[in-house]
Amino acid sequence: MYALNNISVRKLRTSLTVLGVAVCVQLFVVITSILNYTIKDLEQELAKYAGQMFVQVDTGVSTGEEFPPQTGSISLADSDAIIEAVAARIDPERSTPVVFQVIGKPAYPNGPPQAMAVGLLPGREAAYTRAPAASGSAALPASGGVVLGAAAAEYFNVDQVGATVTIGGEAFEVTGILEEQQDRVSNPVVLMALEDALRVMNQANPTALLLTVSNIGDVSALAEDIGSAFPDMRVITQAEIARNLDESLAGTRTFMSLINYTVLAAAIVLVSIVMYMAVMERTRELGILRAIGAGRSRVLGSLLLEAMVLSFVGGLIGNGAGQLLLIYAWKADFMVSGATAAAGVVAAAAIGGLGALIPAFKATQAVPNEALRYE
Repeated sequence: MYALNNISVRKLRTSLTVLGVAVCVQLFVVITSILNYTIKDLEQELAKYAGQMFVQVDTGVSTGEEFPPQTGSISLADSDAIIEAVAARIDPERSTPVVFQVIGKPAYPNGPPQAMAVGLLPGREAAYTRAPAASGSAALPASGGVVLGAAAAEYFNVDQVGATVTIGGEAFEVTGILEEQQDRVSNPVVLMALEDALRVMNQANPTALLLTVSNIGDVSALAEDIGSAFPDMRVITQAEIARNLDESLAGTRTFMSLINYTVLAAAIVLVSIVMYMAVMERTRELGILRAIGAGRSRVLGSLLLEAMVLSFVGGLIGNGAGQLLLIYAWKADFMVSGATAAAGVVAAAAIGGLGALIPAFKATQAVPNEALRYE
């Protein structure tokens, strides 16, 4: 009976160690993957706006952390005046007043919206996205139609042109569906004519004026010139957006890192408690090993190895569980990177070693004669 109970306790201890480490590594992998993906995705998104800038009325409140800037406004009259003043220095086919409005919220933390309405002048679609059409046309009709990005089409459950979607209580015909892109700009987009967007979003003015310079090296100079000629306007360049995003992400990085450190510390404490129980349970066994000549280093090594192997197995399970959670629970379109997976497994093994260190060292201090009398 004692032997059976002993076996059951060992199985429970093993399962507890593996499960505990697996849960902690899963959290580590998920949090790290989300943070890394967010940073990489924003960098790729910003790269698509090289040579572009947004102009809005200066309200004294920065909107540079938003990308694209979804708050703020500029009148059509001011937009026309600015375009006319800088016409020789911009690409007119990629410059337009725009309306931004989130329709479908992000599917996971810090992710892109599932659908975002982008109203602009028909014929200026390339100002926001140059993704080709998978079906239908990427060109906007003058009114009454929308072009959907791949993610937006999925959000509205649309798989062919000619379907109807309802936005702001008004029905629009889907005239095109864009090819899926590896970015968060084109996939969630719901392109619509500027006038339609202003009407259904109940906005008097566009959100911003999007300008694309003819010469990418002219961005800073043009921004300064617009600021001088139109002092009541604020120009948001790619560099400013990148700087503000980096400052905004600094807090997120700190918060995510704190969670990761807390999770890893909890795992170390868990392994330490479980291994302490193991040492107490196997006091007599360890005493026999010491009595037949096993040195303290061998006892220490065997306990540390056992904890690290169990934690390593937990790390592998946690990696897999983290990937499944990202794919199925949050429907994220990214995989756990090799670096993150490796870091999770290494962290798991380290957790086992650190957590077992004190209990294992305590086991080496046992006197063989006393340990043999332990029941």
